[in-house]
Amino acid sequence: MQLDYAVELARGASHIASTLAVPSLHAAITETVDSFVKTHGKADLQPFLKQLADDIGHRRKPDAAIAVRHYAQFGSLPPIPQPPAKRRRAKAAPVVAAVHKRNLPATPTGRKNVSGGEIAQTVERVVEYG
Repeated sequence: MQLDYAVELARGASHIASTLAVPSLHAAITETVDSFVKTHGKADLQPFLKQLADDIGHRRKPDAAIAVRHYAQFGSLPPIPQPPAKRRRAKAAPVVAAVHKRNLPATPTGRKNVSGGEIAQTVERVVEYG
């Protein structure tokens, strides 16, 4: 690699290796490539990216080095992994809803007085009548 690119390699490797999240990694790679192309053109971009990936690998950032190699090979960044979809909680069971709908007297603490027998009767009614 030419001595002219030593500053860009050091700056780019430092900037890319310092990222903590995938979106910022992608932004750093894009900024480094854009800066190199603006200054030196596209002619030496592939050797620059190969050396950049090697330098980042020496900094113990294998994921970043893989992303730079992916950019060198395909001309685009690897897709950002999406977290698994969160499962939604089911709605409250009809039994709980039926107990809360009953007009029961409140205790001094503001809670409704519900005995175990009343809950069992309500559950039976909800199960019977849906």
